[in-house]
Amino acid sequence: MVKKIVVVEDNPVELQKACDLVAARGMMPLPCATHKDAIESILSYQPKGLVGILTDLHFPIAEGKNPEGACGLHVVHLALTMGMPVAICSDIDHHYATWANDLVRDVEKATGRKVAGFIQDSKNWEKALALLLDEKEER
Repeated sequence: MVKKIVVVEDNPVELQKACDLVAARGMMPLPCATHKDAIESILSYQPKGLVGILTDLHFPIAEGKNPEGACGLHVVHLALTMGMPVAICSDIDHHYATWANDLVRDVEKATGRKVAGFIQDSKNWEKALALLLDEKEER
């Protein structure tokens, strides 16, 4: 069975970058640009070779909608409650956001599971994927 990773990002250029990295590792990326797509993919593929989730924090609920807050936190919560590894890769308005760390920590506490990694202030998909796959970052 081909290993799959759900990739959630509403910016098409960033989504392509992340998907290319996943494919380069020999896995199948499942690209999602909305909250609705992400949830459907996670629920559909979870028992069928899904090995993890890479997600942004801010993206629209549905196609044609504006981003509505940090929808990625719901994706993180769902992943953790399902026992699925998840890494967050987000550029939070070019500022480090302590509120985001607090919310992620609360989600971890509520689910009893840890997020594989949380990359803030940059779209470093390579680092996020390495954290998701529990690899050491190459220096």
